[in-house]
Amino acid sequence: MSAQCNLIFDVDVLADSVDELSARSGIYFTARCILEQLASRPGINVCLYCSPERLYNLSFLRRSDRMLARLPLLKIYAPSDFAVAALKQYMKKLKHRPHRKILRRFLKIPAFLISGLNLAIRPLLSFFRSKELRKWHAYFSPMHPAPKIICKAAHIRRYLFLHDTIPLLFPEFYPQMKNGNCWFAKLLSAMNNTQHYFANSLNTKRDFLYALPGLQEDRISIVPLAASKKFFPCRDQNKLSDIRRKYNIPENASYIFSLCTLEPRKNLIFAVKAFAEFTALRQTENLYFVLGGASWKTFVPFLQREIKNLKDCKQFIILTGYVDDDDLAALYSDAFCFVYPSLYEGFGLPPLEAMQCGCPVIASDTSSLPEVIGNAGIMIDPRNEKSLVKAFTDLFDNPQLRQRLVQQSLRRARQFSWKTSADIIVRKIIND
Repeated sequence: MSAQCNLIFDVDVLADSVDELSARSGIYFTARCILEQLASRPGINVCLYCSPERLYNLSFLRRSDRMLARLPLLKIYAPSDFAVAALKQYMKKLKHRPHRKILRRFLKIPAFLISGLNLAIRPLLSFFRSKELRKWHAYFSPMHPAPKIICKAAHIRRYLFLHDTIPLLFPEFYPQMKNGNCWFAKLLSAMNNTQHYFANSLNTKRDFLYALPGLQEDRISIVPLAASKKFFPCRDQNKLSDIRRKYNIPENASYIFSLCTLEPRKNLIFAVKAFAEFTALRQTENLYFVLGGASWKTFVPFLQREIKNLKDCKQFIILTGYVDDDDLAALYSDAFCFVYPSLYEGFGLPPLEAMQCGCPVIASDTSSLPEVIGNAGIMIDPRNEKSLVKAFTDLFDNPQLRQRLVQQSLRRARQFSWKTSADIIVRKIIND
């Protein structure tokens, strides 16, 4: 085919962020950065797709997001789809309102009538949808399997980004996997050799090939992630001081920083216990452990209970909650080091962001993290607290080691860029 490609980009991941801050995780930022790159390429003509139930969220995002606002929406939706999405979103908001049951029952009537209208005009809709889809050559999803309407259009080539196999490796955190009622279970069942996949690391590629023995190896290309240009060594003292005040970090204290979704797999209880052991050994009184990130509601009480049990240390552990994107460069840059003791990662963006800010990294020697960090950080056994205590000790006792890691981190981070990663995706889509 010609070098011009009309591409449908699935933005469900971006639309989900309207409802939940925790949805703004590494997958969200990956989706956004890939979309920015593809939309800027002269050979790629991009339009947006989202599932009908997310139309309201997407329209809300497009009011404030210039990039999303300037990209057209795939013309397959009936006006009633927008109305149903808005009604369902409003019904969600009624969950905690007085008389909510009565209101929700009342609102189901117009939703039912609109859905009935959709059924009545389905033949006409099918004609116009088929005509619209003939204009498009390819479909790219940063997370979810392609919807039926795309799968039925046999001429549209499908591309999907793979992040990890966490629900398979940690099923105890994903009970929905047992009955197949989980996006990941649907993803696995939809994967086959008729479409192409991009994996964020060699480790992720291997994990999917192991999970799906019938999947051909050449069906997965490796596309490493990259840190945004928002991450850089921040030396603005006013900015650093403002950020410390905002997140209640004492002005003259050193701090160890960790950023992630607060959930069991991130191994944070292990991290705070190792921090407590280190501070007890060193009798340090001016060192804090700052944990940033949105959280699983079910996990936070366990973490808080463990912190409370660290009687002599609990006042030196700060839970910031969700951290604004624009504050992260300063938090990384001002930290003594960044710690990431995760049990498993598909890629691991936060360590790369920290390195791009010149912050020394201590991370697990598991899954994809060695691919990301190389020799630019200290690798630890995430199940051995002594391993993390030793890493803290080595950094604090050896300023030369820390300074060397600062320089190595900056060099290592320069090896990753969204332009290079997007080049791999574009070449594949254009040349197929």
